[in-house]
Amino acid sequence: MSCTITLRAHQRKTLLGLYRHSSDPRRAHRAHILLLLDAGYPWDTIATVLFTSPSTIARWQQRFSEGGLAALAGQQPGRRPGFSWHWAGVVARCFTQPTPRDFGFWRSRWTCALAVLLLWSCFQLPVSRETVRRWLHRQDLVWRRPRPVLRRQDPLRQAKVRTLRRLLANLLTDEVAVFEDEVDINLNPKIGSLWMRRG
Repeated sequence: MSCTITLRAHQRKTLLGLYRHSSDPRRAHRAHILLLLDAGYPWDTIATVLFTSPSTIARWQQRFSEGGLAALAGQQPGRRPGFSWHWAGVVARCFTQPTPRDFGFWRSRWTCALAVLLLWSCFQLPVSRETVRRWLHRQDLVWRRPRPVLRRQDPLRQAKVRTLRRLLANLLTDEVAVFEDEVDINLNPKIGSLWMRRG
């Protein structure tokens, strides 16, 4: 097998687009390897510059030779395409619509470990937490903390304030008004991170 490849103009343009704009860093890395091979750089230079191994370079050169640009998606020849994308969509819908309580879990937020348990209990699908995490990122979900949004003020606030002022103004001489500081009342509870749509 030759140590270089020869790209056509449209293939080089597609690879440059993947290298510059792909949201998947793995595809960008593969495109970079093929572009350097097409430019005639030796394997040891590519391995040094990209911090990769010769076996990785050989693997993607062979896959490109056998499957063309479609091989950059990482599918092995003969493997059924779209399998991971299907389950990525299933997990993403679960994480953005129902709550874990809808599936019988006593939790308020979804986690990757909980998704692994759900996929195994419902579909006998053995996956790892890291696989679920990659699926979620692929569906443009991020692990972030929601922003707290202030609600409207109490519509009865003015009436309550008038009542308190009237009570204070009409205190008897043997009565004392006592005020309690709210320093120990948690008015801004901690909001934990969860999986959500970007933005």
